[in-house]
Amino acid sequence: MGVIFLHTLNRMRGTMLGWGLSLAGVAILFMTFFEDIATQADTLKRLMQSYPPEVLALFGAIQDLSTPQGFLGMYFFSSMPLILGIFAVLAGSGLLLQDEEEGVLDLLLAHPIDRAQLFLGRLLGMMVVTAGILAIAFAGIALSTQWAGIDTAIVELAKSFITLYVQLFFLSAFSLMLSLLMPGRSTAAMTSGLLLFVAYFINSLSSEVESLRQAARFTPMHYYQGAQAIGEPLDWGSLLGLLGLGLVFLAVAWWRWRARDIRITGEGAWSWRGLLVRSRGSSA
Repeated sequence: MGVIFLHTLNRMRGTMLGWGLSLAGVAILFMTFFEDIATQADTLKRLMQSYPPEVLALFGAIQDLSTPQGFLGMYFFSSMPLILGIFAVLAGSGLLLQDEEEGVLDLLLAHPIDRAQLFLGRLLGMMVVTAGILAIAFAGIALSTQWAGIDTAIVELAKSFITLYVQLFFLSAFSLMLSLLMPGRSTAAMTSGLLLFVAYFINSLSSEVESLRQAARFTPMHYYQGAQAIGEPLDWGSLLGLLGLGLVFLAVAWWRWRARDIRITGEGAWSWRGLLVRSRGSSA
C-alpha cells in the first residue's frame, strides 16, 4: 500500500501545488486590500444592500467587512466549497477509473497488488493531497495576516480549514462512490458536479427563499461554518455527521470495487444487474 500511496502523491503533486499556490495567491491578494476595504466597510455594506437579496445570497450573507472574520468569510471562505468542490469531484471520480479508462488498471493489478492496497493507497494519497492544498492556502492567509498586522489567531483560522476539509472529504467520497456505480468517470463527475452546483445554490438562496430552507438542510454546505468558525466553537455534531456519511459512501465504493470486473479500456454501460448482483470472478 505504501508504494501506491507514494505513487498517488507523486502523480498528484502538480495538482496540489497548482491549486494550493493559486488559492494562497488569491488569499494574499485579498488580504492586501483589507485595510482599505475595512475603512470603507459601511459604505460598501450600504452599496451591497441596494442589490437584490437573491443576488447577494449567491455570494454569501453580507458580513462586517471591517473585521478579519467577516472579510475572509465574504471574499474567501464563502466560495471555497464550490471552487474546491470541483477539485474534490474530479479527484474522487478519477481516483480509480482514470487508469481503467486509459487501459492501465488491468496491467497494474496484474502485479502482486491486491485491490485493498490499491483502494486504500489511492484514497489516502488523495486525502493527503487535499490536506496539502488547504495547508498551502492556510499558510498564505496566515502569513498575509501577520504581514498586515491583522489580529487573527492561527488556531482560530485553522478551524475554518477543518470545516472545509470535511466538506471536501464528503464530496470526494461521494464522487468516488458514483464512479463505481455509474458507467464511467465522465458520467460520475458530471452528476457529482451538477449536484454540487444545485446544493450550493439551494443553500445560498435558502436565506432569502423560505421554500428552500428545508431542502438546504439536506445539502453538505448547510453544515459548513467557514469563517464563522473563527472565534466560535466548532459544530462537532455536523462535522462528525458529514464524516460518517462520507465513510458510508466509501463503504459502498469498496463493496463495488471488490466485485468489479475491470475493463480493458474505455467507459462501460448501464447495467442494473451489475449493481445488484455480485460478480463471481474478477478479470484481475
